[in-house]
Amino acid sequence: MGAVLRDRSIVPRVQIQGRTLHVFDAGSDLDEAIASAIRSVEAALSGAARGVSIHLLGADGATCLVGARGRTKASVTGLAIHRRNALEQRQAVWIELPDHLDPHRIAFFPLVRRGQALGLLEVSAPTSVLEASWARLGAVAEQSALLFASVTGKKATEGEPRHDGGSFVLRLLHAETPAGAVEEAVRICAELLGLPVAGWVAQLGGAAMTFVAADGIEDATARRIAEAHGSLQRWARLGSKGRSLLLAELAGWMGVPMLDGVDAGEALLVIGRTPDEGTRRSIELIRMVLGQTLRHRLTIEDARERRGRLDLAIARTGHEIRGPLAGARMAIERVLSADEGTREQRDVLRRTERELRELSMMVDGLLRWGVTGGAITQRNVNLTSVVRKAVRAAVAERGEDRVRVHAPGRVTVRGDARHLRSAIVNLVRNALSYSPLGTEVDVTIRPLDDSVMVCVQDRGPGLPGDDLASLFEPLVRGSAGRRSPGGRGLGLFIAKQVIDAHGGRIWAEDRRDGGAVFSLEIPSIDDGKAPCVR
Repeated sequence: MGAVLRDRSIVPRVQIQGRTLHVFDAGSDLDEAIASAIRSVEAALSGAARGVSIHLLGADGATCLVGARGRTKASVTGLAIHRRNALEQRQAVWIELPDHLDPHRIAFFPLVRRGQALGLLEVSAPTSVLEASWARLGAVAEQSALLFASVTGKKATEGEPRHDGGSFVLRLLHAETPAGAVEEAVRICAELLGLPVAGWVAQLGGAAMTFVAADGIEDATARRIAEAHGSLQRWARLGSKGRSLLLAELAGWMGVPMLDGVDAGEALLVIGRTPDEGTRRSIELIRMVLGQTLRHRLTIEDARERRGRLDLAIARTGHEIRGPLAGARMAIERVLSADEGTREQRDVLRRTERELRELSMMVDGLLRWGVTGGAITQRNVNLTSVVRKAVRAAVAERGEDRVRVHAPGRVTVRGDARHLRSAIVNLVRNALSYSPLGTEVDVTIRPLDDSVMVCVQDRGPGLPGDDLASLFEPLVRGSAGRRSPGGRGLGLFIAKQVIDAHGGRIWAEDRRDGGAVFSLEIPSIDDGKAPCVR
């Protein structure tokens, strides 16, 4: 979606909770916090966010835009009122943007920490995507409020953390692996809080936790802990007696009177007990951020592992069936060339040969995009011409002339015409498969400021909520309303890989008046009368 935008002319500085922050200083904690919040929103929406902006409350009670990415509808009226309502109610609100071709909403999530409003998280996204991600966005807002409170908070008072929370919150958020996050938390507790600590991390869904690191103690003691308790049951499963025995044993080894077990869900920290309330608040802050970070990291790792296993299975299957497919096609072509058999028999052979050819193309596309990720040749492309050719190909293949194209004469993008055509053919083919005969399929090209959107809309049964999360995964077919037989669950997957390779995004949502709309958006370039591939 582009770099984080900061407008120096509008907000040169912002005063929050009595502290003046120069928010555009390169490398400042606030800049990092803004970028981290925006990245978290984009991850929660799986890349479908149209625009994300952060507004923080100034000393005068007014909201100041401190960071943004993407686009929002500048012409929408009443945004200030909705921002104020969200802040006053301490509750997320949204507004619907009236556009039947591109239904989406702007949502306003208040950033609230301990009852105090710090600002707003403003998100623009397709309606169905926003609804499906509402709970995740609420969690992102809570985490962002925690982060901004740490970065912009008041000086420590009674009961508040004694240490600058912003630095260690960012350190935890930037850890690349779950074990790295736990190791960072251990180091923070020893360095900033001066407490002995040991840490364990769990695998996603696993019953046991693995020792990661210890600090603030002798190396020999750390090795002893690793040898004796390299693997632990989760804290909740140890039971009160088991927890007490473990803490007593480790306290003796670590040379402290008492230890506390800090349960962060997917991690455990065993840390020296302290009577200082401010330090205890700092430990609680570490626990909260560590828990949220680990849940996010472990989910990503699990998804990557599953995708890796799937890619390997796809590669093996594709290579195994590629040869037999080619052999079967050659045999059929040989029989057809001999001009033998009845007309009905030859018609059956021709249909079979066409099916085998289509399946071979699917396997080639799957091997290209599913395993290696594919490569594209970047050239100036007239997208309007590409879309019209894709529609003609899909219509000829299906024998159903019911697709209407709404497009300007020329829209230039930088990309690979052949692969873009393949992606759009798959979207149109999908729309024809899931919509009744006699209904129209609309394909619309909409130039935007620095990108172009292509929408394929049908009048079929729509998209069941269960399908949305896996719609673009390989070997997944829609569960409702497919009119024609066949389909291998690869077309939408390949389309997504092609659009991703062009630096774009693709998504699906229900139409208000029935049916589904599949949309893709890729960067456009200034026409400038440059020669184009058609």
